[in-house]
Amino acid sequence: MLKIAALGWFKAIINGTEITAGEVFTMPWTDYNKSIEYSVYCITDLVKEENAFAVVLGNGWACGSEVWGAATKYYGVNNPAFIAEITLTYKDKTSESFPTDESWKANTGEIIYNDLMHGEYVDARKSLGDFGVFGYDDKSWKSPGI
Repeated sequence: MLKIAALGWFKAIINGTEITAGEVFTMPWTDYNKSIEYSVYCITDLVKEENAFAVVLGNGWACGSEVWGAATKYYGVNNPAFIAEITLTYKDKTSESFPTDESWKANTGEIIYNDLMHGEYVDARKSLGDFGVFGYDDKSWKSPGI
């Protein structure tokens, strides 16, 4: 099971498969000054012996503009962020959890800018490749600063 909450929208990938495929707005609007919603996904069919989990973040409601032509961010949230936890329950009924922590890594990819009202700009030359698969070389990636 994957539990994930974000300031902004997200695309979640496990072992090369986008869990959120088909979802347009992965995080519903809420008053971010009061609460943040979270989503739960069953990932049972995607888990292997060795796994990779990745998230692509976008501005969404929390970090984007809510008025045409306005550069002001309504909630004052400058950058998207997320928190997640993967819980695996094994056949013997034991379970293990993998929360986001300082061991995770981050990088900037091909999405240069995105916003609900102003669209998205992509520079395909900055693609990170198949970062959501096990064995991807992330040695140059940095700590997200948790």
